[in-house]
Amino acid sequence: MTNYREVIMANPALIVPKLVVARGVLAGFGESWPPPQARTVLRQVTVRDRSLEPWWARRLSRPRAVATVLTQHECQHEGCGAPRGEPHWNGPVQEWTNPCGHLDLPEHMIIESWLVEIAYVEQRYPGRTPATDAIPAEPESSSRLAPFQRPDLGRG
Repeated sequence: MTNYREVIMANPALIVPKLVVARGVLAGFGESWPPPQARTVLRQVTVRDRSLEPWWARRLSRPRAVATVLTQHECQHEGCGAPRGEPHWNGPVQEWTNPCGHLDLPEHMIIESWLVEIAYVEQRYPGRTPATDAIPAEPESSSRLAPFQRPDLGRG
């Protein structure tokens, strides 16, 4: 059995296309992430986001960029499922120690949050894509843009 979690952790770019589709579906239905009901089921934590830091700041002990993400209450390491430790603040970020001994790196928590977002969209809107189902149907008589015409997005 393939451990997909480890594959994604090694190459996070694999989930970016699915994340873009999921966010397009949410936008098409006028929703935003996270929905209010997700905050009661998931745990919100603030972690260091090294991908947004300049190259010279990645070795500093104090983070220069943080991300607030939604994660599950259980350890996501293969075959574990034990509850995660209680988060506590350490400066601008939250840290915790898992009773099972598995280490949750900030990068893993951000990726897990992306996977939770994708799973939510796939469960709520099965088979939808932003290019088809998320766009509301318009009557044929309405004025539509030609395929090559760029819409005015109000960026002036």
